[in-house]
Amino acid sequence: FFFFLMIRRPPRSTLFPYTTLFRSKGLTKALDLIETLDEKLKERYNIGLEELIRIREREIKEIKEDIEIPLNVFTQDIGAAESLTKYLKENKGLKLSEISELLNRDQRTIGTNYRNSIKKKKEKIKLEAEQLNFSVEIFSDRRLSILESVVYYLKKKGLGNSEIAQLLGRDSRNIWTLYSRAKLKKSKQLPQISVKKKLKK
Repeated sequence: FFFFLMIRRPPRSTLFPYTTLFRSKGLTKALDLIETLDEKLKERYNIGLEELIRIREREIKEIKEDIEIPLNVFTQDIGAAESLTKYLKENKGLKLSEISELLNRDQRTIGTNYRNSIKKKKEKIKLEAEQLNFSVEIFSDRRLSILESVVYYLKKKGLGNSEIAQLLGRDSRNIWTLYSRAKLKKSKQLPQISVKKKLKK
């Protein structure tokens, strides 16, 4: 059941406009099943999937507002994605499914990142007293890698390549490459989904 709560809410007022995503017979049946479930929920509990999704979105928003990521999470001797996942799981006590939603990443990828992180670094990440913190919101653009997101954010804050390199313990040429890649990815328009209302009478 909770699979349905992870469905992204559609951009229009109707709950299920994504007909172009459901071209195969199997996926069309899945869409019909979701619509049936929505109807059953409304009949039995007086609440539909759309409202459940809104509730979940509010919960995730509240979690995002409460969580900041310290800079030294990205100065560990493991990958940035692994380090971030480890911090959110062990230091913040979040579930892998919650981390997946927060970072807008596939849960299987999050699980792999975490397993890799504990192989490379068994102890919990230790935090420094005073340092720069990031909002977890900056990682929600899945076009960018975790480290690209950090570099892009710092550049937008006015820091130079050498300053960012010093903060993250990396080569300034590496920072230039990361920022260039991030800019290129950001410049590409997100794919637009052509939608058509599916009417059921």
